[in-house]
Amino acid sequence: MRIDTFWLENILGLNIEISGHPPSNRNEKLLVISNHQSWFDIFILQSAVTGKGPLLKFLVKRALVYVPVIGWICLALNFPLLNRSADKVKRRLDYDSVASAAIQLRESPVALLNFVEGTRFTKKKKAEQNSPYEVLLKPRSGGLKIMMDNLPEAKILDITLIYPNDQLSFWQCLSGKLKTIKVHIDEHHMNEFIDINSELEALWRSKDQRIIQSRKLSKVAQYPLS
Repeated sequence: MRIDTFWLENILGLNIEISGHPPSNRNEKLLVISNHQSWFDIFILQSAVTGKGPLLKFLVKRALVYVPVIGWICLALNFPLLNRSADKVKRRLDYDSVASAAIQLRESPVALLNFVEGTRFTKKKKAEQNSPYEVLLKPRSGGLKIMMDNLPEAKILDITLIYPNDQLSFWQCLSGKLKTIKVHIDEHHMNEFIDINSELEALWRSKDQRIIQSRKLSKVAQYPLS
């Protein structure tokens, strides 16, 4: 993970601005949720969480293992793989995979990440699901609930990744076109999530506004009014 951060900052020249409450204890048990724009998110989240906190593992779609570099990381670190299918048998396998990953956390300090939107943000996907958010998709509570049920003593980290716009692709980020990314981290306790759906919706409304306002401020800073 240190190599990952060195590569991001010194080879790609990326400035990672972290605010809020990043983890500072490698022995913590954490459940991590985040918005999802690009597979480049994985590198940023690894740097933000694992820098001073526990190793970060992901719930990822099986198709991801075929993506160069990212897929190799997922296989090497034994990330739980999901089918994300409507088929009942495959959904049951997904449930077992998430539960197993959470149970493993009981034995070791690891952060388990769930992209609760289920897929990367695009304007097309936003329109198809009629998302009420301007720059986010609807969050899904299923995976998070399984994680919470099997690891009730963990803290929850809500991470907001703020790219300068929603047009940057994974390969553009890898090529160094992304110069600055903002990462805001909020910490929550399990007892705050009495109604998971309502809490996720509230977090996503706040996250949506944070991203919108941050991009507006960045544009003003870049092109100040005369």
